[in-house]
Amino acid sequence: MSDAGVPLGVLYGQFDAIAKHGERGDSRVAHAAVVDRLAANRSLAEADGWTGCTLSRSGGSGRLELWGVPPTGVRRDVVPDYPGQGSPDSVNRTG
Repeated sequence: MSDAGVPLGVLYGQFDAIAKHGERGDSRVAHAAVVDRLAANRSLAEADGWTGCTLSRSGGSGRLELWGVPPTGVRRDVVPDYPGQGSPDSVNRTG
């Protein structure tokens, strides 16, 4: 489930389907895939110049998201998803 080509939005959906909607699967594996993707995104984002990257949950119990300051910005924002390409040219921002 942690295939590098699977967009973060799909990984969130797989986790939600198992954890919230009772579909078959292991929610721990699905959660680990989300965390792995966020860790990979963090590495790529920092290589692109993002700073202050941290994981946080919306409202303390929502989805786990990666936040940081973009290279040309001054305000924190959600770091975009880098779905397996490792290139900012093909960034797919998810929410």
